[in-house]
Amino acid sequence: MTERANAKRMFKALTQADDVFVQSGLAERDYRLPGKSTDRVRYAGLVTSQQWDKLGQHADRRIAQAHARLTALQTMQARILESASGLEASADIAEKVPRLTELAAWPPMRAKLLEEYGTSQVAHKRVEDRLSAIERLSATRELVNRERLLSTRAADLDRTARQLLTTELAARFAHLVVSVNNVAAISPAMDRMSATHSTATLEKAVGNLQNTVATGDWAAVASASAALGDTASSQAQALVTKAARGRSDIDRLTTAAAIRYAFEVVAEACWTAWTAGWCGRYGSASWPKAARTRKPTATRTKPAGTAIEGKVTSVTIEHRDRKAISTVVVVTDAGEETVVLPGIKFDSSGAVAGSYVRLICSSPQQLNWGNKVTGRQLLRYELASNAKTNWGDWLAYQSRDLFNAWPNGVVAEWTLQPGSDGAGNPLRYGVWTTERTLKEVPYGGV
Repeated sequence: MTERANAKRMFKALTQADDVFVQSGLAERDYRLPGKSTDRVRYAGLVTSQQWDKLGQHADRRIAQAHARLTALQTMQARILESASGLEASADIAEKVPRLTELAAWPPMRAKLLEEYGTSQVAHKRVEDRLSAIERLSATRELVNRERLLSTRAADLDRTARQLLTTELAARFAHLVVSVNNVAAISPAMDRMSATHSTATLEKAVGNLQNTVATGDWAAVASASAALGDTASSQAQALVTKAARGRSDIDRLTTAAAIRYAFEVVAEACWTAWTAGWCGRYGSASWPKAARTRKPTATRTKPAGTAIEGKVTSVTIEHRDRKAISTVVVVTDAGEETVVLPGIKFDSSGAVAGSYVRLICSSPQQLNWGNKVTGRQLLRYELASNAKTNWGDWLAYQSRDLFNAWPNGVVAEWTLQPGSDGAGNPLRYGVWTTERTLKEVPYGGV
């Protein structure tokens, strides 16, 4: 390849990287959604007033908006990858051309490039700046700088995608809340869905996904993730009737747990599908190794503790030093149990008086919160530490801020209660995602 062809190819790769960097920034601004804090206010109003039809309509709009913007981001994701490949292909040229100004033929080449690409006054200025930058630094350094810019933009796109997926998953959950409160309108035939079979099916699919990710076949990962998300979403919706009108408390509890797991799988599938779009670069680079080195588990690892199962008679919220302290009284077959959870409003999860629950707790101890009662402390998932060894925890950890199936990480299950204070509480209190994600509006959202 001639020196002129080398210089031209380098210039084209650098120009493409610069253009993609600018255009991807515009895409992020153009395709944002209003902040999730805005959604929280809207959801709180609709759930509190029990306007279920309007809640469903708002969810439909949000899903449509999120899909349109995610499609735009996926297009920009592909352009960033294309540009990164162009930079990589130019690496050999960079080694051959340490500094273009050292080439005897550089002056006429420079003039020709300026004439060829600077077709307007604005373009002339941009090309002049770019050529000057190439002259100041080695070609290798320029490639590294452009790759760094693309890496930054890839991280920006990831944050935007998380926001859009969080919005979409909240809207999907809103549809579930609507169904819980309009259960009579759903076909009784859907009651045939087995919660146990649903969970087992999804666990097997999550295990298969681990094997697919381990291969690094990103097209297969994207396909498997999309299929898994669709299956989990449809199963969650199909289980709603049984969760709301099951024959027994235990039946409704088991079904609610299956729905909760299905929603976590939907979140995991959505994020895996997006990550697969990077095809082994940027955010996806560490995934194959993670899949190969984690134990093949499909669910979160529960901490060791005592299971308390029964009906909640009261949830009391106190505040000490500006922190909420929840005291939950549960009536079991053996009598009454008091469970305490510091720093969290337990009812925000949807577990309220009248709910049938299964709580994993510590042994009885003297609790120094509230009125210093003797009781048990509700345990939480140790997701971050377990993610280092177990695939189920690792996958849940990657998508933890998209949708919290277990708000605040509580190790608990609870039935889905209809009404303004029940299944819709995660939307009312904004605990379907993390507080950090709830408030994050990096591209000027409302």
